[in-house]
Amino acid sequence: MTITAESFNRPATWADVFFVARESEVAIPEGGENQVWDYSNVQYTDDRVRNYEAADNAEYPTATSFYSTPNTFQSFTYPSGLYEVKDEQRWGELGTFFETQNFGITPLTGGPTDTLTFPGRAARVGESGTRRLIFPTTFGSSWVDEFTGSEQFELSVAGFGLNGTPGERRGVNRAEREVIGYGQLILRGDMGNAPNVEYEVLLVRSIETSTDSIFLGGAPAPAPLLAAFQLTQGAMAADTIYEFYGLTDIGAPLFRYNTSTAGDATIFRPQRQGITSVSNPALLRSAVYPNPAPAGSRLSFAFSEAIPARSTFVLRSLDGRPVHRQSIGAATDIISIIPSPLVRPGVYIYSFLSAEGRLLGSGKVLME
Repeated sequence: MTITAESFNRPATWADVFFVARESEVAIPEGGENQVWDYSNVQYTDDRVRNYEAADNAEYPTATSFYSTPNTFQSFTYPSGLYEVKDEQRWGELGTFFETQNFGITPLTGGPTDTLTFPGRAARVGESGTRRLIFPTTFGSSWVDEFTGSEQFELSVAGFGLNGTPGERRGVNRAEREVIGYGQLILRGDMGNAPNVEYEVLLVRSIETSTDSIFLGGAPAPAPLLAAFQLTQGAMAADTIYEFYGLTDIGAPLFRYNTSTAGDATIFRPQRQGITSVSNPALLRSAVYPNPAPAGSRLSFAFSEAIPARSTFVLRSLDGRPVHRQSIGAATDIISIIPSPLVRPGVYIYSFLSAEGRLLGSGKVLME
């Protein structure tokens, strides 16, 4: 079995629906030839939607698409776009792009005017990006990516005599990927409402390591500042990731198991939860108003046609985590929602799912 650029269907604009599994039910897959990996008993704890849009950014001229995702620096989180590329040689990530972000840090440092600023920029993943998959790829294929990532910031702390002092969290990264097996993957069908589904797949194992160093004013950051931000000089992280890829309409792993120093995580895409083009007539056209909307205000959604009874509305943060979920009783083409008081100002993704977990429509809303 061989996966080529032509068989790996990943359009520029689409909605990716996937599910988070209970880690306790997942066994680490073993490599080898003609294997059978049966994960049909895996239950899910939550569903996620990630909306991809066609890329149009001069900083990433070769990018094919991007999606909104949060950047996180310790307890500070801000929105960004992650850009990826899919061409004749590979599918991978190029880097992120974000506008300037400024945070007050008085609770950390005690200074009433102390700030942490992330200058707007394109944060590239090395010189040419990563290679999640190479084309063509088959059993025995292997490749290695090495790159240095840079997260830049400016720090103003009166107590340390810092005023817009440039800083950097520099990460040295290495990813070793190898196709260690092929065979048959068995997943539950359509969230358990259909027979199990069997896929012919390749099993790709990725061993990823990173080491972070923190600099301030061109020199290693002083220990008191590291302690204030709960940072560790030379901090290391390691992940071992197993991904199953098949010759399906899904240009993404059918099943992904990640064991790391930060904990384990598993996602999967059951039957018919693959590529859904945002412009596909299968997705209902929707509009939300007001947009932008004051936090805590009522949102009204209008659809091109009625959504079916027993559908579900889900509002998610940019990392795909649900912050508000609400059942829709009767079929209707206009819906009003008052989000949870926990929904803070920011950009959110909304989606409507059928009773079977099928994506019906999605979009973005800005809460002010």
